Amino acid sequence: MADMSHWEQCVLNCSACPLCATRTQVVCGNRNYDATIALIGEAPGREEDRLGTPFAGSAGAVLDQFLADSGIDRRKLYITNTVKCRPYTPTEKGGRNRKPKKSEIDACKPFLMAEMLVIEPQLIVTLGATPLSVVMDGKLPKMEDEHGRLRRWELVGGIEVFPLYHPAALIYDRSKTAAYRQDMENLRLLLTQRGLI
Repeated sequence: MADMSHWEQCVLNCSACPLCATRTQVVCGNRNYDATIALIGEAPGREEDRLGTPFAGSAGAVLDQFLADSGIDRRKLYITNTVKCRPYTPTEKGGRNRKPKKSEIDACKPFLMAEMLVIEPQLIVTLGATPLSVVMDGKLPKMEDEHGRLRRWELVGGIEVFPLYHPAALIYDRSKTAAYRQDMENLRLLLTQRGLI
């Protein structure tokens, strides 16, 4: 896909924020350009930065389990992140993942919007507050109020968005598991009704 090749080249050469100086590599989407469903996470973690693949670490394992339990094939999804380079705080052990700063999100936002306009998914699933804040034009959402509620992202042609908690939230707070499981079931029903799975 020519448009995605151009997009990817621009992202790989990006120096719009300081993360370009500390990344191992840019983590673009999983290259499933024909997908009808796009998942958008927050940012690459240590494993993603090392491997160059979104959701390759422990949060990816949680996501994989919930997708499998819901009968959703990860190989049929387009998976990407809001921020394409790993944000982290340096430590003696190589760095601790951190939330991206607003300036980092803003620097990557044009890439994310272009990515969605080229892929043209029929549904976007946001994973956590960071990608949902981009959809909500910078407003900081309360995930406990927003998860599982369908909305539209007008800036990318009104594509519908289904917000979920970030899978990492379940690693740190098991009390969200029941809500996540219910949201995944509702997502499965929605995708089935629309013939997307």
